[in-house]
Amino acid sequence: MTKELGFNMGVLKILAIFLIIYLVTRLLFKYLIKSNKIKSSKISRIFYTDDEKFIINWEKNRKKGKLMYILYNLIITSIIIFVTSIIYLVVTGSGFNKLTISFLPAFCGTLIGNIIGLPSRWDMNEEKYYNLLNNK
Repeated sequence: MTKELGFNMGVLKILAIFLIIYLVTRLLFKYLIKSNKIKSSKISRIFYTDDEKFIINWEKNRKKGKLMYILYNLIITSIIIFVTSIIYLVVTGSGFNKLTISFLPAFCGTLIGNIIGLPSRWDMNEEKYYNLLNNK
């Protein structure tokens, strides 16, 4: 059991390191682009979306509507949680019962969190969109 736990902790450490590297890289690119030290490139757009790109993307989202925005994000996050649970199942060698035990609470929590949070995220993006249009 400790061997299994040690392996899982190793996987968690690797995931945490990748997450930290991603966040630091994102902040670094944001700073470098905003301070005009580098120009936006295809690589930097992976980590940071500039204001013009946000306006273009948000106009597309607005045309689809708030309901489609919420449904799309619910589907994407559900798929991510399902795939993560399957990977957990494969890594730990657990049975299907362990999958449902780990998947259902995460899925329900994400579903409830998104149903509550996505409408407010829509409103925040709308506010950002209008502020960027007014400041052009």
